Amino acid sequence: MDDIDWAALGHAYGSAEDVPGQLRAVCGPDEETRDSAFGDLFNTIFHQGSRFSASPYAVPFLARIAVAGPAGARADALMLLTRLRAPARHQQYRVARRGRQAGRVSPRVRRGDRH
Repeated sequence: MDDIDWAALGHAYGSAEDVPGQLRAVCGPDEETRDSAFGDLFNTIFHQGSRFSASPYAVPFLARIAVAGPAGARADALMLLTRLRAPARHQQYRVARRGRQAGRVSPRVRRGDRH
């Protein structure tokens, strides 16, 4: 992670130099800090469905977190990976992050959808 020039990459709010810290915080022991860092990552490298130059560089680290990260971070990392991968036409799907439906994907019903 330290070999990447994150400052030369961008995200929704400018320089991506904060992304390594966010990725590290996602793996931290404190659930509140993990949730906050995940929210920051989601809003910076995948802001309103847009991807940025830093987004593909974060993917290998998110994949490692999804497979072998702290149990509380795995579902969130997988959800962000899914969002980063899904083409824009599939963004109507959302993944429940917490509670009984954690990890379940369900389509949002939009006016005019007739499936």
